[in-house]
Amino acid sequence: MIYWILGVVLFLAVLILAAAYWAYAFSYKRVNKTPEQETDYSSYLEYKDAIQALYDHMETLPYVWVNTKSYDGLQLWGRYFEGKPGAPLVILFHGYRSSVKRDCVGGIKLCHELGYNILAVDQRAHQRSEGHALTFGVKERRDAQSWVEFAQKEWGKDYPIFLYGVSMGAATVMMAADLPLPKEVHGIIADCGYNSPRDIIKTVCGYNGWPKGPAYVLAWIAAVVYGNFNPESASAEKALAHTKIPVLLIHGDKDDFVPYPMSQICYDACASEKEFLTVPGARHAISYLVDTPTYEKTVTAFFKKHL
Repeated sequence: MIYWILGVVLFLAVLILAAAYWAYAFSYKRVNKTPEQETDYSSYLEYKDAIQALYDHMETLPYVWVNTKSYDGLQLWGRYFEGKPGAPLVILFHGYRSSVKRDCVGGIKLCHELGYNILAVDQRAHQRSEGHALTFGVKERRDAQSWVEFAQKEWGKDYPIFLYGVSMGAATVMMAADLPLPKEVHGIIADCGYNSPRDIIKTVCGYNGWPKGPAYVLAWIAAVVYGNFNPESASAEKALAHTKIPVLLIHGDKDDFVPYPMSQICYDACASEKEFLTVPGARHAISYLVDTPTYEKTVTAFFKKHL
């Protein structure tokens, strides 16, 4: 009898681990995209030409590739666009399974027009940067800290730094808000970020029609066993409750991936000086395109206010 019970337990354990690996591959595992896939705007056909024009503009700007090591030994890469002497540095972070080419081109155009220095990074497990798994900001937040440290070693400490992220990149910079960042970090801009990995994973499970409780348990096992991280170990909401860095949150009220109320949760939790720009009618990660004048005016004012 005991062997039969052990056999059943072993079978169930193998079944759970197999299901968890599927969840890992679905949610966290690195996906190597072709250049064509990186510029696939099929989800935003009405803005395809606008995004492509911004990307084409970025490609006309001179930049160099730079790299640094993450705290856990990964080689991280980013594009550095040199601005005017003494100008601030803006470090840009793209979103989940996305790229600089899709998420950061609006920010790059704005910062370039302001004469700022720009560092647009490939997040871990994306494009040039190493890593087998993305972690919804849990490890990426410490990568943000590594990039700040790299920038100060490479270019000195005589200028302000702003952290600017979109989607998972926004969650990344918000989660970094309570890390021991240097005083030269003057502000954080978070465009359509989520309040915690746990809540966004549960939300996506719901989008797919899966029962949120059991599906999240499976996703948690997948993260711990195969992704080597705990989704419960960090959240933007908790980090913002302990930060002194000024924060600008931006979110479209028609966001169809990261629910708009998640930014409201972050805003309410934030203990530092804070602002919130709502972009009416904007779906996920296209607030810049829906209302470019208001977006640029708000972000520019935030930069200048905190220089």
